[in-house]
Amino acid sequence: MSSPTLTATPRSAQSLVRAGQWREAGGGRYGRCRLPGVASVLFVCTGNICRSPIAEGLVRALVAGDHKEVRVSSAGIVGWEGSPAVDEAVQAAAELGADISGHRGRRLERRHVEAADLVVCMAAEHREAVRRLVPEAQAKVFGLKELVRLLEGLPADPGNEDVVDPIGMSQEVFRSVAADIEEWSDRLVAALFRSDTDSAPRTATV
Repeated sequence: MSSPTLTATPRSAQSLVRAGQWREAGGGRYGRCRLPGVASVLFVCTGNICRSPIAEGLVRALVAGDHKEVRVSSAGIVGWEGSPAVDEAVQAAAELGADISGHRGRRLERRHVEAADLVVCMAAEHREAVRRLVPEAQAKVFGLKELVRLLEGLPADPGNEDVVDPIGMSQEVFRSVAADIEEWSDRLVAALFRSDTDSAPRTATV
């Protein structure tokens, strides 16, 4: 396979990924995070009522067994403060084993970014909005698919970077988007925390 193409990612972000160290953990347990010091992950989308709550719920469920100390949260760049996740998102997440029925939306604030060790965005527009809000945090702000590709050593794919916004669409669209988030979130958790003795995550189209 050819060398990863990382030119689309800021040098500081590349350095953060390359600085990560890996240690195997036997018995199918989680290993050391490839991005050292990551104990809190913030997911970001637009309104914080569908994509980022789904990601938050799925990742929280994934790390609940062996890495309970990892804090997972979400917010929206124009978040609907106090609003629940839309019904379609709640149902789609539930079908994948994540309960987000108690979620309440948050509008993204500087303090949320500062408190997170890693900020994972659903689309490029969210990543850029976070970087504008907190310029000094750009080294820890990534798109979901961008970060997974970096951690897996895959080439960048700017044409397939965003998670589609399903708001206003049918339940089937929400299911499709939730499945997309699940696939990339599983790969993210695998790359960040799982040892090589764990089962490999599903492979998405790159």
